[in-house]
Amino acid sequence: MKDNFKRSWFWIGLFFILATGQVKAQQSQWNGPSRGPPAQPGKKVVYIASDFKNGGVIGVYRGLQEASRKLGWDLQLLNGAGDQALRAKMLNQAITAHPDGIIFGGFEPDDYPIQIAAAKQSNITLVGWHAAKASGPTKALFVNITTDPVDVANIAANFIIKDAMNRQKTVGVVIFNDQQFAIANSKTEAMRKVIDNCAGYKGCKVLAVENVPISEASTLIPVVV
Repeated sequence: MKDNFKRSWFWIGLFFILATGQVKAQQSQWNGPSRGPPAQPGKKVVYIASDFKNGGVIGVYRGLQEASRKLGWDLQLLNGAGDQALRAKMLNQAITAHPDGIIFGGFEPDDYPIQIAAAKQSNITLVGWHAAKASGPTKALFVNITTDPVDVANIAANFIIKDAMNRQKTVGVVIFNDQQFAIANSKTEAMRKVIDNCAGYKGCKVLAVENVPISEASTLIPVVV
């Protein structure tokens, strides 16, 4: 039964993919999988968000919420508020409640070895969204669902270069990063390389990379700018 529950994350994965924008809106026909394992209704899942201020994290929760309604799952949402100690407390709280699964919404499990061990001992399935820089299973997670950070970075950086070329303007770029996340660091480094290379144009330059924790963005961004 537990294996069947893990396999039913297939359907949750489809909603995650939709929420992360990997399925293009202009497609009129679904080209993805049309069959999967049977749904396991009546499961209890806890979604711990890294921070409600992160729009991507909340957008994914909305997709998960829709999937849970269709699957008949009981879904609980907790706000980590960008605070590592608070997230640890919430993980302890979730594990004590013995859910079938816990989702790491946009934060990495490496900082919580005690909680990871306790969850596995309690046979709780752990799943991540952008909880590691690569997709697929990890040492801590049954599966991590994520966009390719290099692809995302290339799209963003090449947009800047193309816009500069079209307007024949020089561009100085400041990249805002949150260094506590491996996926954010990968995106930042990839964007830096693309802009510094500035293929086909000479008017682009990275001026600075600023570390701004998402949880403090509302107060730090005005100062940094």
